[in-house]
Amino acid sequence: MNNLILVAGAKPPSTYLRALNLVGLNYKAHPFPNDLSPFTGLLLTGGGDVFPPFYGGKTDFFNENLIRDSLEFQLIDHFFSKNLPILGICRGLQILNVFFGGTLKTVVGHENQGKDITHPVIPPKNGFLKGFKLVNSNHLQCVDKLCEHAENICYATDDTVEGFTVGDNILAVQFHPERMDLHSTVKVYGSFARLVENHK
Repeated sequence: MNNLILVAGAKPPSTYLRALNLVGLNYKAHPFPNDLSPFTGLLLTGGGDVFPPFYGGKTDFFNENLIRDSLEFQLIDHFFSKNLPILGICRGLQILNVFFGGTLKTVVGHENQGKDITHPVIPPKNGFLKGFKLVNSNHLQCVDKLCEHAENICYATDDTVEGFTVGDNILAVQFHPERMDLHSTVKVYGSFARLVENHK
């Protein structure tokens, strides 16, 4: 069976799609297909903030979408229950953290009028983010309480969580590797591709 990644959204930015093509992954973009059986992996993209009541928070939020939140929780539940690979980018990391019991907060210094900024990170000793020294960011929320199942955690130097894994098949990053250099894109999306291929 050929791989087919569900990109959760109707019109995702082309940067995500180019990254998937780069590592040999086929995809279809849709908010919530009627039939999920053809899909062998899930990509959760960036976007607006997760609605705070979903994690019992009172955090300031911007550009929220309750329908999107609800649909993505259902998608995560489906793919996780079938042990299918999931990659969460930026907001994708945040909603994965909330799904697994974590919370969010606002963060200062990770966004500059909607433009990416670059900052150093302290990479984990193991895992798919080993070796990363710099990442980009463009977000107003970040992890507050980290979900208890997180491993291989990567932190910015201000302690902001920049990445983690959950189990064997879930990867999450707070940054946008597809908007960084080729090496960073291949390192993150290639790790996702290997999970998809190995699942077969």
